[in-house]
Amino acid sequence: MDQKAKVYFEKSVIKYSKGDVTALLNSNLDCAGPLLAVTLNGIDNLGGVCYGFSLEVRKRSIDIMKEEMGIPEALAKFLYEAVRCGIVHQGMPKMGVKYFVGYDRLDEHEIFYVGPDGYITMIVTEFAYRYIDTIDRIASEPEKHIKFYPRYKEGKKETLKNIYNEAKVHINRDIESYSRALHDADEKERLDRGESSAAYTGDMQFSMDLPPEE
Repeated sequence: MDQKAKVYFEKSVIKYSKGDVTALLNSNLDCAGPLLAVTLNGIDNLGGVCYGFSLEVRKRSIDIMKEEMGIPEALAKFLYEAVRCGIVHQGMPKMGVKYFVGYDRLDEHEIFYVGPDGYITMIVTEFAYRYIDTIDRIASEPEKHIKFYPRYKEGKKETLKNIYNEAKVHINRDIESYSRALHDADEKERLDRGESSAAYTGDMQFSMDLPPEE
């Protein structure tokens, strides 16, 4: 197994994607959109790890849902075309789709229902749990599944470097200023509650750093 693919999987899929989906599930949000968007994004990426990032997104996303998540092909195509593409391009699933969350898991493993109005209705929480179960299963046998990591196309690396440098020119604030402001706000809340002053550590949670692409 390619070690760079393994490192990419551990950071992008387990720590980042699974971590975000798990945190959203634990938050018991009343809205389904954030959980649905993060899960679908993760499926796109997981498909790349297993089948290759040079494969078109549509095929790798449908294949991972069908082959690894156990979703019938017709429903996997529906999820990609009506749900995933709707979320990415319009910010919501396309016509004919309804969705909701259900944290009590009254009907585990069922993702789809049909309502009296004929609409396909999706329980996003069960879809997310299915995604997490798939990640855990793949992680238990990484040598069978994890084969790829994203690589730069010819000339793309230099283009991205230029875009990065041009963007950075327009950023004037350093992150330490935000960290200090966050500490000051926390300190004020503690003092308002009559608590003793806490030592400033500067600790903050930042998004993970993916390994460099090639």
